[in-house]
Amino acid sequence: MKRKIYTRISLVIIIALAVGLGLQNFIFYNYNKSKEETTLLRQVQYLDSISDNSRDNTITNIKKFKIINPSNRFTLIDKNGNVVYDTDTNVDSLDNHNNREEVKDARESKIGSITRKSDSFGKNMYYVAILQQNSDVLRVSCESASFLKTILDLLPYTLLILALSLILLIDINRRQVRQILDPIETIANELDDNIVNDKESKLLEQPVYDELIPFINIIRRKNETIKKYVDELQERSTTIKTITDNMREGLILLDKNMNVLSVNKSAEFLFGASDSRYEGRPFISLNRDLKIHSAIKDVISTKTAHHINIEMQGILLSMYIAPVLDEENINGVLLFLVDESDKIKAEKRRREFSANVSHELKSPLTSINGYAEMIENNMVSPENVSKFASIIHQEGLRLLELIDNIIKLSKLDESGDNVEKTLFNPEKIIDEIIKSNQNKLDSKQIEIITDLQENCLIYGNENLIKEMIENLVTNAIKYNKISGKIKISIFKDNDKTKIICEDTGIGIAEKYQKRVFERFFVVDKSRSSQESTGLGLSIIKHIVDIHDGTIELESKLDVGTKITITI
Repeated sequence: MKRKIYTRISLVIIIALAVGLGLQNFIFYNYNKSKEETTLLRQVQYLDSISDNSRDNTITNIKKFKIINPSNRFTLIDKNGNVVYDTDTNVDSLDNHNNREEVKDARESKIGSITRKSDSFGKNMYYVAILQQNSDVLRVSCESASFLKTILDLLPYTLLILALSLILLIDINRRQVRQILDPIETIANELDDNIVNDKESKLLEQPVYDELIPFINIIRRKNETIKKYVDELQERSTTIKTITDNMREGLILLDKNMNVLSVNKSAEFLFGASDSRYEGRPFISLNRDLKIHSAIKDVISTKTAHHINIEMQGILLSMYIAPVLDEENINGVLLFLVDESDKIKAEKRRREFSANVSHELKSPLTSINGYAEMIENNMVSPENVSKFASIIHQEGLRLLELIDNIIKLSKLDESGDNVEKTLFNPEKIIDEIIKSNQNKLDSKQIEIITDLQENCLIYGNENLIKEMIENLVTNAIKYNKISGKIKISIFKDNDKTKIICEDTGIGIAEKYQKRVFERFFVVDKSRSSQESTGLGLSIIKHIVDIHDGTIELESKLDVGTKITITI
């Protein structure tokens, strides 16, 4: 409060000084201008009075006045507007002056005055003109200083006065603020000691300011109420602690800065933490897993709940991380840990079993057996034997591809996140993929474009990333149009890597886009003549998950598809 009062009063002093000095400069400017106008008027009136209506006398007197007032300009103009005499300019170079405002005013009202820019000198001049009895106009002028010039001329003195005044007034302000607030600060410290240590303060009996007596009495009455509330809160906290410590699930509450507010014993056990107090300490002192820290930071930044599975100390944990919101502001993060080792292992066994699903293998085998039986029983004409053999060959290749993909998925399930990751440059594998698919590209006259950021390194398993991009390119070729295009882009986005594959193919209907990454899912076959195992995109999704990445699909029918992978 002391700093705030001191700052605000100092600001008022600065503004008041600035306004005062500004007004002073303005008054000084107007005073000088008025003085200048009065001086010129008196000069022109005096010259007129001593000239006896004689042009020669007027010119003689002008020459004398010019010696005394060298900065002033004297001009004599006849009734036709011609300049008869000018102290500062050759009269032959001057045009007719009857159109000058001060001259016109003088002919109409005897005396004319104006401040304007001189046509001869290009400066702001103040002019005073008087009509003589012989119809000549006598004019005196001088340079008129602008308000800005006046301020600039006075600036050194203004700044000096301002600096000295500020030093003096701010020091007085500091002393006064301290003198007023120090007693209040002393009372506040005594009140704090009274509440915390439960003892009476002598200062409360004789406060410095009478105005504080009602305030202090209210605090003294509220003190007992606060103590009751504190006791109740402590009792509730003990009850909640007892309940959470007896939970089988782990429960952790963090503030928005990832400091531990509360942690139960189950959470400490599941994290393998030692038995010590973690409240008030950073979460990293309780757990150092980067995946968990990254998920918590994502929850704080996005204000949305996350769910992750992680293995720790041989325990498979399902972790639910949710933001604690106050309207739109995040106040903390809640972590709920469930030991799902048995459930996750059962799910893993189910995936391994589904890798050997016979339904997906039955279709190509049935086709192979059917055509082979027809050939065996001489139900095919000799000229069609090669055609049927080709069909059997294609179905056999499809069967091999299906088995190969199932094996790949099974291996990916088994490896989980435990794959070796290194930093590598993707340019080489992109070149290899393009070369291995060149025949397919040429057969459909597809143009492939690469946009690879220079020295863009990917952190991951090189073989899996290559297989992922291979599948992207294969799909883009398979479902592209004749003379279509494919574009592969790889670039850094902050601390992550973007891999984008775009094609101009047949596209995917919106109703299918959420399911294309499911195993064995195949989009409406009437949209394409290409056979598909329905596992290519599932393998891609699995590889992305292993790298803790995300995958996004954008597609329009008959326009093309764009797949964006972030790892």
